[in-house]
Amino acid sequence: MANSSENIKNYSITLLCVIASAFIIFLGFYLKTTAANKLIAQKEVLMKVEEKVDRVYNDYKSLIDRQISMQESIEENANNAGVLFNEGSLIFSVRLMESEDMIDPAQADMMVIESISQIKKVNPRIADIVSTFNRKYINSR
Repeated sequence: MANSSENIKNYSITLLCVIASAFIIFLGFYLKTTAANKLIAQKEVLMKVEEKVDRVYNDYKSLIDRQISMQESIEENANNAGVLFNEGSLIFSVRLMESEDMIDPAQADMMVIESISQIKKVNPRIADIVSTFNRKYINSR
């Protein structure tokens, strides 16, 4: 009887060791799988965050590019308007000075032609109109 209880005790210890080993192996696989799943989930989250950051960056870059383009356009239009105003004022002043006999007509004509050529660089249609008025003025002297 002592031998049989010793065998039962040994079998019980062996069975306990086998069950404990199986549990540890199962726990290792479970933790490994869970860790792998967590890594996959973290990678997916990081990829989504990266995509959103890229999208925001691209949208912001596009907005900045459009703003730069608009500012350049506004600056160019302002410069063109300044040229038109300055040259138009010069033409008016030259013709007024000519009518007051402050400068001779040939000199006035040369200054007006130079102003018209400056206007033509900015806006050819307005230059054509001013040129037509200039020819009319010269022909009516």
